[in-house]
Amino acid sequence: MRADAPEGFVGPNDVWHQHTNLCIVNGWVDREEVATRDDCAGQFLAGADLWMLHAWVVPGHENRWGPFATLHPALCPGPGEAAPDIGRCPTAG
Repeated sequence: MRADAPEGFVGPNDVWHQHTNLCIVNGWVDREEVATRDDCAGQFLAGADLWMLHAWVVPGHENRWGPFATLHPALCPGPGEAAPDIGRCPTAG
């Protein structure tokens, strides 16, 4: 188990993060930060030992928030669109 994020790339631009207490239903992440296993209708993944880094590298679809940003604003749901917890994006970035 690794408590600290991996060293990653040179410089401060890589944003290592974790998604914890995931509820996976039919192969899709339905919710994160689920309180207990009993609150998940599917498979539960604690995730405390897993680290993630996004890399947005498709030419013509660069991420204005940076190549290693946690989210890509072009993939955020529009105003009024429903989204699972994990798909929500900040309003500014």
